[in-house]
Amino acid sequence: MNFFKRAITSIQRRPGKTIILLLLVFILGTVISGAVSVRGAVGSTEANLRNRMRPIVSFMQDYDGMWEIYEETGEWLESRPFTADMVREIADLEYVSQFHYSISVGIATHSLEEWEPWMDQEGNSFIDTGNHRAHIPIRGTSTPEPLEVREEFVIMTGESRTFTEAEITTVGDVYPVLMSTGFARHNNLSLGQEFDITITIMYFQEAELIGGMWDDEWESDPANIFMEETFTFEVIGLFEAPEVDSDLEPGSEEEWLAQMRSEQHLRSLIVPNVAAEFLHNFMFEGMQGALAHAVETMDLDEDEFAWFGSGEEREIEVTSIMELRDAADLEAFREAASEILPESIIIEDLSNTFSDISSSMENLQGIANMVLWVAVGATLLILSLLITLFLRDRRHEMGVYLALGEKKSKIVSQILMEVVMTAFVGITLAVFTGNIISTSMSRTMLRNELAAEQNNMDIGWSFGGGGLTEMGFAQDMTIDEMVDAFDVSLSFGTIGLLYIVGLGAVVLSTVVPVVYVVTLNPKKVLM
Repeated sequence: MNFFKRAITSIQRRPGKTIILLLLVFILGTVISGAVSVRGAVGSTEANLRNRMRPIVSFMQDYDGMWEIYEETGEWLESRPFTADMVREIADLEYVSQFHYSISVGIATHSLEEWEPWMDQEGNSFIDTGNHRAHIPIRGTSTPEPLEVREEFVIMTGESRTFTEAEITTVGDVYPVLMSTGFARHNNLSLGQEFDITITIMYFQEAELIGGMWDDEWESDPANIFMEETFTFEVIGLFEAPEVDSDLEPGSEEEWLAQMRSEQHLRSLIVPNVAAEFLHNFMFEGMQGALAHAVETMDLDEDEFAWFGSGEEREIEVTSIMELRDAADLEAFREAASEILPESIIIEDLSNTFSDISSSMENLQGIANMVLWVAVGATLLILSLLITLFLRDRRHEMGVYLALGEKKSKIVSQILMEVVMTAFVGITLAVFTGNIISTSMSRTMLRNELAAEQNNMDIGWSFGGGGLTEMGFAQDMTIDEMVDAFDVSLSFGTIGLLYIVGLGAVVLSTVVPVVYVVTLNPKKVLM
């Protein structure tokens, strides 16, 4: 009888010991199965989130990275602006489906009054600037339909229209502009109306240059105007904020953040980039001239103001949003774009909106790793002792085999066959049991982790950064949606890994019993 038939016969003749081994492997295999399932779920969940994530990116100055380099080396990383030329070069990459970039400029004028949307709630629709000029934010658009309109961050009203191709590419005598209905109402403007904005550049006061405050009387005196010019605009479109998401809890930080995003769009005027660039250059050249005059007349050190740059050297910084053809192309796009971008600029995507579940999954993976190693260690120890004890009861049987001239390798193969066949059945049962238990437990733990994360969440906000979240591209997910994305289903890869880990641990557990068999002396056993 060969060793395979002897292994089958041995299993059939010792049902009690076989059942004990089967139950033990089943229990330990269930623990291993649960740990392996959770580990696999972490990887599949990241893929699920990536697939659900809209493949859009923006570009930002890496201030955190620059600060880290400064702390390590004592030297600042050169900060270069993100320009329209870089946008166009990156947009030519095969991964990009569409793009938009914007030139932003803040104009200072007495022609308009500043307006904040939230002030309407208090019955006030203006900011009292005294004699100061109003500071009006203007955003440019590179496409006839501005990003804010296309993404429905704002909703066009009535007979409003967006820009034509000619208006996007050519600067005329009259600048077309889109504005919120609240801003227009406060400044007595209406759809189709032309109006003038006089942009004023004041001489610098010494107090300003050393960090002091503007003087009301100084600004109101025409003699202190360094340069000013009047530009004509036409209101071609009015817009309003979209309705607030009814799912947001009133008074919550999420609702506050959504309101802040909306108000950022409502307080800004939208013009073609060519117009924004013209206004930007006027403001910059005027400020540069006023600063040069201050340095000359106040006998100041010119090197202290070198950061302001020169008109020939200074490039206009833009903000840009790009949408990729596929979320799977994100890393390839990042690598290709990084070859074009300066070191000081980083690429931002929407993956930060999944930070809550990412940190929670890291905790789960840490627990799963610990449970897996403990379970494997327990399997090696317990099964080694159990198999050794079983074999001690079979010393006489082994001695007979050896006395009859059976090779020790075949006896070892018989032992392995008995153990592996029993373990295979136990692990097969444990695969599904462990997955069911781990699915329930891990999702409950994940839900509790996410609830704790959201309770401790501190929503940050910065103005003018041009980031995706700030623009309104945040891909918010509820706790239920995040938990649903946590996929603990069995894949062929997970099942294969489970059998490798489980059977591998079982085979290693026979090392000690094999040593016991190899050292048996048939004469001593049979005497």
